[in-house]
Amino acid sequence: MSEAVPSTKNPIVWFRNKFLAGLAVAIPLLVTFWILRAIYDFLHELSAPLLKNVASFFNGRDPGSVFIDVE
Repeated sequence: MSEAVPSTKNPIVWFRNKFLAGLAVAIPLLVTFWILRAIYDFLHELSAPLLKNVASFFNGRDPGSVFIDVE
């Protein structure tokens, strides 16, 4: 008994297979980008007050000059 092999010449089947393969590639990339962006935003919010303090320390040493601009 031989099993019937579905024909891949049908354009609908071809499109479905290509679409699902594209989703299999795109979804992990998007999730990875979203996770890395969330980590970046978290670290940026965490370090902003420290950077402002360091900038104000260095900028206050010489009146009228800006060594570090954090904005």
